[in-house]
Amino acid sequence: MKKLSLRVLVLLAAIAIVFSMSVTALEEDVMVTEVTVSPESVEVGENVTIMATVGNTGNTSETVPIVFKINGEEVKSVNVTVEANATETVECVVAKEEAGTYEVTVDGASASFTVTTPPTLSPTPTPSPSPTPEVTPSPSPATPTPITPAPSEEKFRVGPTVVLRPVVDVIEKGQDGIVELYMDNPSLNDVVLHLDAHVIVPAGIHIYSEQYAWATAAGVAYAPGYEIPPGTAKTISIHVKADEHSCFLS
Repeated sequence: MKKLSLRVLVLLAAIAIVFSMSVTALEEDVMVTEVTVSPESVEVGENVTIMATVGNTGNTSETVPIVFKINGEEVKSVNVTVEANATETVECVVAKEEAGTYEVTVDGASASFTVTTPPTLSPTPTPSPSPTPEVTPSPSPATPTPITPAPSEEKFRVGPTVVLRPVVDVIEKGQDGIVELYMDNPSLNDVVLHLDAHVIVPAGIHIYSEQYAWATAAGVAYAPGYEIPPGTAKTISIHVKADEHSCFLS
């Protein structure tokens, strides 16, 4: 009885070994032959499609598990049946929220794709339209003369800006016209901008400013000197008034 039992055990072990070898041989007939990704470069959050081609070189139909891994981490596993001497395609769709290069492996076959961060677009500001003042026909205002910076022994690195520009350039008798005196001394300079303003004033017209006093003599209006430090600008509103009198207003 003991010898018979031993022979039975040896026979069963031999059958198990043969069966195991048969199964291994069948599984080796089925393998992933190719892995592709599309597209190979995407932005954060966009989908990437992974396609695995599975081939069966054996003579019988086989069902095997196909495991998709990204950077060594399993993202999908699916069983696929492949007929004898045929191929099947298995698909996996992924999306990554971090930029970088990702390695794809499917049962020994590999591919890769890249995830980039989309560029940041700065909004373009929309300029506001400038209001157009309503004016009525009237005699022409005083004709301004160019304002020249006072001479200085020091030199400017960047030329200053001094502009006398009309704002309300048509007035009626007794109504104010407005001219702006704009002065700008760029911050690159280390010299204070000194200005003396002289404006020719025709008869029947005088000028004044709410910020500074103007004096009129011999048809010319004089204003006190202005000092504009580097990196600053100043705008002075000059009112032009047409009437029958010449006078001085502060």
